[in-house]
Amino acid sequence: GPDLGTSWKESSFNDNTWSSGSAELGYGDGDEQTIVSYGPSSGNKYITTYFRKVFYVSNPAQYQEILGAVLRDDGAVVYVNGTEVFRTNMPSGTISNQTVASSTVAFGAEDDYHNFAFSPGLLTSGNNVIAVEIHQDEASSSDISFNLSLSGSQNSQVIQVTREPYLNTGTSNSMIVRWQTDIPCDSKVRYGTNPNNLTLSDRKSVV
Repeated sequence: GPDLGTSWKESSFNDNTWSSGSAELGYGDGDEQTIVSYGPSSGNKYITTYFRKVFYVSNPAQYQEILGAVLRDDGAVVYVNGTEVFRTNMPSGTISNQTVASSTVAFGAEDDYHNFAFSPGLLTSGNNVIAVEIHQDEASSSDISFNLSLSGSQNSQVIQVTREPYLNTGTSNSMIVRWQTDIPCDSKVRYGTNPNNLTLSDRKSVV
């Protein structure tokens, strides 16, 4: 509801006082996992509702492209670490807390996801923030909806093992496996009690 300016979308913003919940988020449709407030007046609802989510990426370089999909009723603007990466059903130009969506979303269109993509160069190794503002088309609108997903398209670059795996510091019930690659990457070791049945695995993530 209130005008949060521009700082709310930055990764440095302190959102400790914000409420949290599972998606789908919104009100008015009955299919929400988390219901958000529309303000003190049902006839003059908040135009804008703000959302933030911290997500962890160990190595952005392993991705060729980051793919997103957003469900929005009515309009949305999406930011990653403070940079706008997508807007849908919103006018061009500067967006404020009183900017209304370009059109009404109703009936089956309320369940549609809208796809977007952005460069992994916007991500950092460690915590990242995706921030979304959802806008009503008018203050008397009966509902808002928000959900979002992200996935990474793996980089096609071939990873070279520059030092073959070797065993280190074995005990009666454990063993350290070491190896080296030419670039930082996530790896997985498969193991078991039978070389033809390696049913166990352990992942090594680069931090």
